[in-house]
Amino acid sequence: MKELDNQFNLLVKKTKSSVLSAISKNLKPDYAHMIDDVVQETYIRAYNSLKKNQFRYEASLNTWLYTIARNESRRLNIKINKLRSIEKKLDDSLLNERQLIDTTRELNSENKNQIQGKLEIINIIIGKLPQKYKSVLELDILGFKDWQIAEKLKINLGTVKSRNSRAREKIRQWAHQMKLST
Repeated sequence: MKELDNQFNLLVKKTKSSVLSAISKNLKPDYAHMIDDVVQETYIRAYNSLKKNQFRYEASLNTWLYTIARNESRRLNIKINKLRSIEKKLDDSLLNERQLIDTTRELNSENKNQIQGKLEIINIIIGKLPQKYKSVLELDILGFKDWQIAEKLKINLGTVKSRNSRAREKIRQWAHQMKLST
């Protein structure tokens, strides 16, 4: 096993420029901050394949690693595009929530009081969220983009998205339990 590790370390040194070339050609420029993740995933996949003797020697190791890096870059592009699509839907949902708040200004005072009461309950519910969810949700409500929240809180973009999703789901569950329509 140690022999394989030593050989693999040598392989990384010899192929890193090829792997980085594949990634730079296939990873969208907007995701350049994720190059290290793609490099790591490339070498993890390669290591696991080598460990299982799955490399077929039909191409050079350099070409094989280039292909893995290219595929990993493309896979990441697809995942992020899907996440952005979900983010767009959430943004649209948030916009609808904001429009609802704006609409309350036009309602009569009785309706305003009912809505205000529900908003107060929602604020109370938000206050009950664990801090890790609350901090993400509050920044999102203030209009920060997910990548800005990730930078501000020093957490991964995926973590921001999952915490935001979980926070909203908890709010929906609690609101439903309290017979609120959100």
